[in-house]
Parts: sequence; C-alpha cells; structure tokens
Amino acid sequence: MKYLAVVTLSFLLVFAVGCGPAEEPEPEIDLVDPVEEPVDPVDPVDPEQPEEPVVEAEEVLAQGIDINTATESELTELPGVGAVTASRIVSHRDAEGPFSSVDDLLDVEGIGAGTLNRIKGVESEAAPSTELDGPVNINTASASEIEQLPGIGPAYARNVVEHREEHGDFADISEITDVTGIGPATFRNIQDLITVE
Repeated sequence: MKYLAVVTLSFLLVFAVGCGPAEEPEPEIDLVDPVEEPVDPVDPVDPEQPEEPVVEAEEVLAQGIDINTATESELTELPGVGAVTASRIVSHRDAEGPFSSVDDLLDVEGIGAGTLNRIKGVESEAAPSTELDGPVNINTASASEIEQLPGIGPAYARNVVEHREEHGDFADISEITDVTGIGPATFRNIQDLITVE
C-alpha cells in the first residue's frame, strides 16, 4: 500500500507540474524595420498645431476713410464712389487682400485715373476750369453743363441725364445720389451748386 501511495503521489506531482500555469510564448521578433508614413508638418485639423498669425491690414486712408476696413456704405462717402463701385471695392479687397495704398484702387473694375484723383482729393488737370454762372438745374442742364460741377466728369454727367430721362425730373437735389457713381460725398461737394427749380 505504501507502494500505491508513492505511485499515486508521484502521478499527482507529475500531473500538477505538467498542468501548471501555462507559459506565455515569447513574442516574435520582426527583423524588418517598419516603414513609417511621412508626417505632414502642418495638419489643418490638429488643434495642437500653431495657427498662422493674423496679419492686420495697415490703415490706408482716402479722405479719412480706411479703405481696408470700410463697409460698402462708408465707401460711398468717397467722391465718385457709388453703391456699385463700393461693392466692387469690397469684393476686390476680400478676394485679393488688403490694399497697400490708395493707388491700388486702380485695380478695381470701374475706377480709373479720374475717379482715383477725386478719391485722393487731387483736382484733375483735365477738369474744366470754367466758373459756373449760378446753380446748375439738374432737371434741365445738358451733360456738358453738369460736367462743370466739381467731381462730376463726362461719364457721371451722362449718367445724370440718362437717369433723368429714364425716371423723370428730380424732385429734390438729394435724389442725385440715386445716379450711378454719385455718392453722399460727391453730393456734399455739389449740393450748393445744383438746383431742381
């Protein structure tokens, strides 16, 4: 019986050692270097990437109005700039970036040398130098008579006549600002020189 106990005990020991905790297999070692994907130095979605600094546009003044920050309404205060031209200035500024000087306005559709000179407050050498005999009646004056007004060139004078022909007589002198190209600043310059009577 002693023999049976020893054999049973031996069997149990062998079984216990053989069924012990399983050993974890050693990890396989890959001798080939992994290929890393190139990392884009600036990930637009990564919030940890530094943002480019916002460059403030320098102030570019035309008759006291900063053309880099002015609204369309504010830009119509410039002589020779109506609603359409003001919209073109803002669109150009949004698409191309801030203006570096007032002269950059020449790149805006509808602004030529004459308008630029009015915006800059420079009298055009080509402007007629004749003195007005009295207020110009914008309901009866010809384009050449209207052209004698300061800040009104041939194109704007034609616009006044065309507007009058299309819409009828002006009831008040302030209605001249309804004419394409004539804004509040131009009106202020000519309001004492025009009449509707």
